[in-house]
Amino acid sequence: MLRVQLQLDSATALLDALGARLAAPAELLAPALPVVAAAIERNFDEEGRPLRWAPLAPRYAAWKARRFGAGLRILERTGALRRSISTRVEGNAIVASTDVPYAAFHQFGTRRLPARPFLVLTDADKEAAAQAAADSLRTAYSVPGTPS
Repeated sequence: MLRVQLQLDSATALLDALGARLAAPAELLAPALPVVAAAIERNFDEEGRPLRWAPLAPRYAAWKARRFGAGLRILERTGALRRSISTRVEGNAIVASTDVPYAAFHQFGTRRLPARPFLVLTDADKEAAAQAAADSLRTAYSVPGTPS
């Protein structure tokens, strides 16, 4: 007679650990934070994603080049706005924010200033952030001998 006995202790412990991780959003979302921060950095590097920001007005562009030197990107003068951006987990969400007083004018635009949204995630960015969180679960709770 052939008899197979399965012990559920290790599977139960694994499921308990997984449940605890899922109940702690900060731990679950932490691996996605660098992905979100890098996406926002790319927005500055590429001067807007997925749509390019409106170009500077010619008069302002000339003044900016004279005053601060040629080659500065849009939304780049001192670097304060870019450096001020922080990402963190709040509740069940990742939040990217800045405390620079003029940030909202650039993000949303004004009557005279076109919107140049820098706190934007593309669909690919969102998928990459979700994948980073999923990968951390897969790595942390993989069972030896099983495909991940």
